Amino acid sequence: MSKPVVRRGWPLEAFVGDVIVCTLEGSHLDQVTEIRVSPAGKGIRVSFGDPLGRSQEPVQASAEALTVTFEIDPSTYPGEKRIELISPAGPSDPLPFLVMM
Repeated sequence: MSKPVVRRGWPLEAFVGDVIVCTLEGSHLDQVTEIRVSPAGKGIRVSFGDPLGRSQEPVQASAEALTVTFEIDPSTYPGEKRIELISPAGPSDPLPFLVMM
């Protein structure tokens, strides 16, 4: 078993108060059990898939692509965050995610 690897994702930036659907591409993404946002991740909710039905694109959930939804609370402090995909084999390398005013 290998830890998840993210090669790219789009979009990886959002404004305070936004809800965005992001597709991550890489390998071993079907092993992901948790998505961690740091620092603290206060005010940012991450869900697998597109539970709010915001995207026009099909939901991805395979070893090579994973759809996730970021809900950025209006009280979230702006700045660069780091996203880690967690699997039983360990975390992915951090992926930068920018929250703007």
